[in-house]
Amino acid sequence: MDQGVINEIKGQADIRFAKAKWTLIVYYAVISLASMAATGLNIIIGRVFGNMIPGVSGLIKLSVHFLVMAFLVTPMMVGLKKGIKDLKNEDKIDGCIFYAFDSERYMKIVRGTIFYSAICASLFLLNYIDELVDIRVFGVIHTLSAFAVLYVMAFMLTFVENIIADDIETSPVEACSKSIKLMTGHQKDLLDLLLSYIRCIIITIFTCGLGMFYFAPLFNCATACMYERLKENA
Repeated sequence: MDQGVINEIKGQADIRFAKAKWTLIVYYAVISLASMAATGLNIIIGRVFGNMIPGVSGLIKLSVHFLVMAFLVTPMMVGLKKGIKDLKNEDKIDGCIFYAFDSERYMKIVRGTIFYSAICASLFLLNYIDELVDIRVFGVIHTLSAFAVLYVMAFMLTFVENIIADDIETSPVEACSKSIKLMTGHQKDLLDLLLSYIRCIIITIFTCGLGMFYFAPLFNCATACMYERLKENA
């Protein structure tokens, strides 16, 4: 993609974001709180089970992370992506975050995200290897984990939630496969899109992460527009 296409995607994203700015910000904050709840549970588990056999605490933390991702966080993200998709033709998306929790579609969406969540959990396994084998590797494991999560989640599986929001019947493997196919050869395009928001990124850093509540929903609008363009050209 050339810079003109990137600017066009950003323009479309700005229009969608402007339609429901505060709704998107609040919904992203709720999703962030749900993610932090998983972190809080892991801290509690570490204290409660810290003296158990090496590895048990790490496995419990990994299981908690997987369950929270599969049954709460990712379904809410699918709802947010569904709302962003609907903003193309609508002006309001009230309640979109609860889209996945409808009794008729919840388990379909969970099945669609469970493989994706398992990949997330498998990548985060690197963070718990030191507990599983009772060794410390001076932060190397955590560094490798950060790069693995960044590349796989941000560059190859970035469209999984968009794909499931498009069709809740999509199987877990199919959603990941479609995302990888769409992203193949377009990793630099996504990076260019991200870097085009460098001002927002700097503000987020200087506000100790608070700017993320504004930047993340805006960037999600941009990735949704990029997904639609790649899908049309596929």
